[in-house]
Amino acid sequence: MSEPEIFEQKAPRQSSHINSMQDLLATLTGFWVSQSVYAAVELGIADLLKDGPKHVSEISAVTEADSGALYRLMRSLASVGLFTETKRECFEITSVGTCLQADHPNSLRTTALLLGREQFNPWADIVYSIRTGKCAYKYRKGMSFFKHLEQDDNAATTFNEAMTDYIRNVGFFVAESYDFSRYSTIVDVGSGHGILSSSILDRNPKLKSILFDTPNVIESAKEYTSGDKTVGRLEFISGDFFESVPQGGDIYILSNIVHNWNDERSTKILRNCYDAMVENGRLLLVEVVLQAEEQPLFCDFLDLHMLVMLGGKERTEDEYKNLISSSGFVLKSIIETNFYPSIIECVRV
Repeated sequence: MSEPEIFEQKAPRQSSHINSMQDLLATLTGFWVSQSVYAAVELGIADLLKDGPKHVSEISAVTEADSGALYRLMRSLASVGLFTETKRECFEITSVGTCLQADHPNSLRTTALLLGREQFNPWADIVYSIRTGKCAYKYRKGMSFFKHLEQDDNAATTFNEAMTDYIRNVGFFVAESYDFSRYSTIVDVGSGHGILSSSILDRNPKLKSILFDTPNVIESAKEYTSGDKTVGRLEFISGDFFESVPQGGDIYILSNIVHNWNDERSTKILRNCYDAMVENGRLLLVEVVLQAEEQPLFCDFLDLHMLVMLGGKERTEDEYKNLISSSGFVLKSIIETNFYPSIIECVRV
């Protein structure tokens, strides 16, 4: 009598089912990748590879990380294209990985720090946001994200630097996509370090800009722009855009501002711009405009991120029309750039 088989023979699964399962597993474990990238940035690995390949033991000595665990991290990130293992336990950085270096012109280093340090845990409460339509960050922390930044200097520095890196890329496309030559004074509302205004002024030598943000941010902006060739055409004013904004500009720019807020709060900001600007002035909103058809995943999930972190939202063209008209403006045009945000041009009537 033959012995029974230890493992029961199972019917082969259809390859389409396996592919579907594998695709879903890759999606479900996406945070493994993002947090691994964050760990690599915290350890400064990308900068350590700037001068060429290094053995894990060299990187381990500098970062004071466990060499075995470090190898496993870098091997994993090599599988998603950040590093290449040139020989056993020796890695070099890829062109994608260089975007995690501090001095790269398109650096996303501080974005990785912001998402990994400050904005990862609130996503555990996304179900709360979906059930209530409210901000998960405030539910978890007991305060808004911006209130947290007021109380934590390190978090505020990370946030401001991440926004500067992001706007550096946005600013190039905004400056090349819109004709600013007919204006004299920009009011950059929620200006951050002023990188957007500097990009625009660099192309428009007769233009000047008023940077407007909270007092702490404006102090940082003064330091950040001190060596910029456009600094002589920058004016620095601090305040609260829910209360008022500087008067007299003929064009007001809000880049990645209104998506932080619900319609009521956004309308308040836009009404303050309406009241402050000259007659027939222009308002530019630099924001993602959600499309009915297929669009980059980043845009759809950025909308969810705004909900989870801030209680804000990305908007469709129709939603922007309603928001803008309720604030006294007319939507004139939506100008696409070669990056995620579009330029929403509005006229004061």
